[in-house]
Order: sequence, then C-alpha cells, then structure tokens
Amino acid sequence: MHLLQVIESFLSVIGSLALFLFSMKLMSESLQKITGSGMRHTISSLSGNPGKGIFTGVAITSIVQFSSATVVMVVSLVNAGMLSLYESMGLIIGANIGTTLKALVISYIGFQVGSEKLFLPLIALALPFMFLRKNNYKAIGEIIIGFALLFVSLSFLRNSIPNLQNNPDLILWMKNYTHFGFLSILLFVFAGIVLTIIIQSSSAFIAFIFVVCQSGWLSFEMAAAMVVGANIGTTYTALLASIIANRSAKRAALFHLLFNVFGAIIILIVFKPFLSIIDFVVFSIQGASSFTQITAIPLGLSLVHTSFNVFTTLVIVWFLPQVITLLERIIPKRIDEKLNHSFTFFDSPIHSTSEISALQAQKEVIFFGSKVQLMLSTIPPLLVTKHPSQYEQMYASIRATEELADKFDEEISTFITRLSENELSDKTSLSVRIMQKIADDLESIADECMGLARNIDVKNQQKVWFTQEMRDDLNIMFSLLNEAYELMLNNLKSDYLLTETDKPLLIEEKINQLRDSLRLKNMENLKNGVYTYLNGNYFNDFIFRCEKIGDLIIHINNSFSGFKKDYNNL
Repeated sequence: MHLLQVIESFLSVIGSLALFLFSMKLMSESLQKITGSGMRHTISSLSGNPGKGIFTGVAITSIVQFSSATVVMVVSLVNAGMLSLYESMGLIIGANIGTTLKALVISYIGFQVGSEKLFLPLIALALPFMFLRKNNYKAIGEIIIGFALLFVSLSFLRNSIPNLQNNPDLILWMKNYTHFGFLSILLFVFAGIVLTIIIQSSSAFIAFIFVVCQSGWLSFEMAAAMVVGANIGTTYTALLASIIANRSAKRAALFHLLFNVFGAIIILIVFKPFLSIIDFVVFSIQGASSFTQITAIPLGLSLVHTSFNVFTTLVIVWFLPQVITLLERIIPKRIDEKLNHSFTFFDSPIHSTSEISALQAQKEVIFFGSKVQLMLSTIPPLLVTKHPSQYEQMYASIRATEELADKFDEEISTFITRLSENELSDKTSLSVRIMQKIADDLESIADECMGLARNIDVKNQQKVWFTQEMRDDLNIMFSLLNEAYELMLNNLKSDYLLTETDKPLLIEEKINQLRDSLRLKNMENLKNGVYTYLNGNYFNDFIFRCEKIGDLIIHINNSFSGFKKDYNNL
C-alpha cells in the first residue's frame, strides 16, 4: 500500500469510529430524555438487593449505551453517599451484562441484515418526529437517527479497512505475532486493554474488531483474546473518575476492575475449551464455524463477550460480602470516613449521564436541606440551656453547619451549572433550574440561623435574659417554623409535580399573624416597663429573623408551584 492509501485508510477508520461513538451518544442522550424520570425513580428506590441492582444496571446501560458511563455514574452516587458499596455492586455487574446486549444486536443487524440498507429508511422514519413540537417526540426521532448513523458507521468501517488477502506483506507481519501460543493470546489481551482505553468505549472497540475480523486481519481466537482485554480496558474510565472521589467510591471502581480481571483470568485458564463451546453454539445457530468462516465471527465474539460477563456474575454474586471485606482491606476504612460527604460532577464528552446526575443534584439539595433543618432545630435549646458545655457544643455545631452551608451552596451551584450544559429532558431542565434557587434559599436560611445564634451569644454575654413569657412566645414561633420547614423538606424529597403547596401557605399566614401580635405585644411591654429596651430590642430582632426564615421557606414552596405551572405550559 502507498503512504497516501495508508493515511486515507487510517483517517477513514478514525472517522467511522467517531461516527459510531456519536451515534451512541445521540441515542444515549435521547433515551435519557424520555426515560430520565423513570431511571431516577428506579435508582432512588434501590435497596440492598443485588438481583434488583443487576437488572437495574442492565436496563440503565441499555439506555445510557455506555457501560463505563453507567459505572462512572454509580461511582459518583457512591461518592455522594446515595448508594452503598453493596448496592453499587449489583449496578456495576448489570452494567457489564447490559453492554453485551448491544454487541449481540450489532453482530446480527450490522453484519447479517446489512446496515447500509437500513440507513435511508430509518432517516425517513425519523423525519416526521423531528418536526413535532413536543421534545419527547423529537427525542424519538433522534433515537432513530442514532440507530441509522450506527449502522452506516459500521458500513463505513467495513469499507475503510483494506482486505488482508490483497496485502501479502501485512499477512506476513500479522503472522509474526500469532505463532507464540499462549503468549500470543496474552499479547492480544493486552492490545485489547490498551485500544479500549484509547477509544474509551468497549462497544465501539468490539464493533471495530468485528470489522477487522471480516477483513481477514484477525483469527477468531486472537479476536476473542482482544474482547477479553476490552472488558478490562473499559474499567479505566471509572478508575480515573475515582481518583478525586472518596474511599467508598474508590472501592466501587476497584470492584469493577477486580470483577473483570477475575473473569479474564478464569476465561484464559479454560480459553480453548471455552472457545470450542462458543463455536458449537454459533454453529448451531448459523450453521457456520467461527474458526473457519469470517461471517460467523461477529456472533462468536458477541457470545464470548456475553458469556464472559454472565459467567463471572454467576461466580462472584454469591461472594459479595467477602469481596467487600477484600476491598476494605485493599482500601482501609478511616474513622472519619462517614463524616466526609462530597459530591463531584463526573462526565466526559463521550459518556453522558445527565439525567442520572440530576438525581444526584436533587439528593444533594435534600442533604443540604436536612443539615439546615438540624441547624434550625438547635436554636430553641441554645436559647434556654444553662449548661456551658452543652451551649458551647450546640453553638459550635451551628457555626460548623453554617460554614458547611456556604461550601455546599458553592459546590451545588457549580454542579448544577455543569449539569445544565448537557442535554436534558424538559422536566429535568425545569427541576435543575429551581434546584439552584432552592440551594440559595437554604443557604440564606442557614445565615439567618447563624444570626440568631450570634444574637443569643451576644445577649448572654451582656447578661440580658428573656422572661418566661418571651421564651414561650418564641417557642410558638419556632414550632411553626419547624412545621413549615418539615413540609418544605417533604416537598423537596418528592416529585416536584406532587408537592403540597396549600398547607405551607396556611402556616405562613399563622407565622405572619403571630409576628404582628408579638410585635404589638413587645411594644406594649416596653411602654409599660415590663422589661428593658435591650430585652425588647433583642426580642424584636428574633421575631424579624424568624419572619425572614418563614419567608424563605415559603419562597422555596412557591418554587414548586412555579415548577408545576411551567411544566403544564410545556
């Protein structure tokens, strides 16, 4: 081959793989737009049942299209404390199995039916959907276009790779690496690892292997070794993401690696008998041998890919507690591990899990809200405690939470900004928009709580004491605030379309009525000399801050009302 032909073939292969990855990304984002709410509900309801986790992992990977994206998403959820390591294992195993289904579909549709024949009919089918107003219908059109581009990319890939039979020099070069017995198998496993890391998609790499085999470049045996390597190489993305994550997330990423390495070792031990069984199944289905007929190789490799993950699952699923023990020995626990709560936006230009990241954002806002609720509930006992040690402990807790609130607000803002840059469904886009407003309001509530705590501290230093009647009146106000906050937090935890908006308004009205009556009462008491002006001034400041907290709470609830209105206008 001339140099220009080599360059042309190389660029054509790269372009075909890029089109393949783009088609998968397009399908992934469009499927998430349609099924995002369902996926978020499924993940949020996960229990410690590995079987349910496996099926969920299969379903999510079928939607997201990239197993590595699913695993990165799982690592991020573990990092945020939204999934336990045990729960994450089922999802990771399911992701490994889910990605094999795509290889089976590609091996059949892309290589048996003839992918180029489906391109134009699929584009014609997608066109009407693209002109419809509703975004969900447009997403269906994008999914169909994604399928069409996937098939045509396979066709381009086949045409880009030269047939080895027409290049005797390349045949001789390839033979130099295939006659070392088991060492050659290990060499091709390593090649599969490296190339999958470079391409960042085991599915794209396996599709590439399908085409390479059909062009006569690889035997079934060596291609199967590369598929085994691809299963290890696909763990790189999650391992890379876990570098900036906490120790629990690192264990989840390490489990993904150990799972695939264990499977590779077992398969390599029985490699030749294993391939013979696969070939028997292929021959039963197609009447052709993967060892001798290149048309049967794609199905054979798909079955290698599927069998690898299913077999490894059947072995490891019974020993998950023992695997957790091993992971905790490799990455030991720390005493303060449960206290470290962090969250990070994990994404890449190729892998997109925006709809699942929206669930993470919602959970983070809920966590933020729970911390602020604890802060608010600490104010009444701080006001009345007479024990210095208890007082110092409560005041330090409020101050620490206020500092944490500032950090959370900044991190959530960054997270939501990054999330908003991605393709989202209409409902999720609206949800993300109000999450930012809610986070800002929660941070303001934390500031007001800190202001109340400082007032109490200064009041105590000046030895200004409230009467029992003043404390009772403030307790009524705090009780209403806590009731309003509890309703708001319940709304925050639910589907934003199903929030309670009437009862919070009634409580807000009670807070305003109590505010007015307490202000009048305070003025009368000052006028009648019941207590000093300093007492009255502190009391009035307490009422002012409580009213502001109530206004912020109702502002959050009004955000839910606005969400419903905007959603109904879509």
